[in-house]
Amino acid sequence: VNLTGTRFSGTTIADSRVDTWTMPRGNLLHTEISGTRIGAGVVHDSVWEKVVINNCRISYLNLRGAKLADVEFRDCVIDEIDLDRAKVSRVSFPGSTVGVFQCEGATLGNVDIRGLQPHKISGVHSLRGATIDETQLMLFAELFARELGISVE
Repeated sequence: VNLTGTRFSGTTIADSRVDTWTMPRGNLLHTEISGTRIGAGVVHDSVWEKVVINNCRISYLNLRGAKLADVEFRDCVIDEIDLDRAKVSRVSFPGSTVGVFQCEGATLGNVDIRGLQPHKISGVHSLRGATIDETQLMLFAELFARELGISVE
């Protein structure tokens, strides 16, 4: 599906299957996507406002340079999410899992990643503005040390 530059407003997308969802520079406003399977979401430089992604399976989600506000990834499985250079505010991941969390150069404000247990975090220094829980702090210690070049012996 190639939706480059498309704008969706007040839309519901349900139970779709797509290998590659291409929508760079697109807009999602007051939109819900549920029960959908996406191989690769190429949605860099897009704007998402008041969006709910519910019960979706996404292999790779490229949100580089995107602007996200009031977005919730609810009960999703995301293998890799790329938020490099994105501006992200009021975003949460309740009940979701993320394998790789990239946020190099991102600006996060009120981003709730509690409950996520990624095996790789890129851009640890860009996590300012995120909320994690105490268990995650302990689990992420090794990832933080590796990203910051700290040796733990």
